[in-house]
Amino acid sequence: MASTNPASSKVSQKHGPVSTLASSMKQMLTSGELSDLKFAVGCQLGPVQIFQTHKYVMSMRGSVFRTMFYGSLPESCEAPIEIPHFIPNLLSVWVFIFMYTDQAENLSADNVFHTMNCADKYDFAPLVHACLEMIYSQLTVNNCLSALEQVRL
Repeated sequence: MASTNPASSKVSQKHGPVSTLASSMKQMLTSGELSDLKFAVGCQLGPVQIFQTHKYVMSMRGSVFRTMFYGSLPESCEAPIEIPHFIPNLLSVWVFIFMYTDQAENLSADNVFHTMNCADKYDFAPLVHACLEMIYSQLTVNNCLSALEQVRL
């Protein structure tokens, strides 16, 4: 007969459901809690949206951001960093969430090329590979020429 440890069951009851690192990181991103970095996204594509992120996470996950914040001429994090050429929803939902969780949420045929462009511009290879895997998985004889054209652009 298996014995139960009353102390361990109290801990789980006391603290609620156990969260994963990915869900905790996503919560940290979406809440903006402890953020020390802001991005102003979409200046050229309509209304600007401000995203609060974490300098350490962004630097740890992307070489462009690491160089930007810890290189020989680091940028100040006082003012929001402008990213004028991307759609705010794409950057937040796909790029930032992927950087925090390694999960490509809501990646679809409609947004995969734009997402890949953004990930490539900021040298974030894991997301580029996730986009390429999606493109390859949906490649058919009927859509191969349009996919080739998108990749070329």
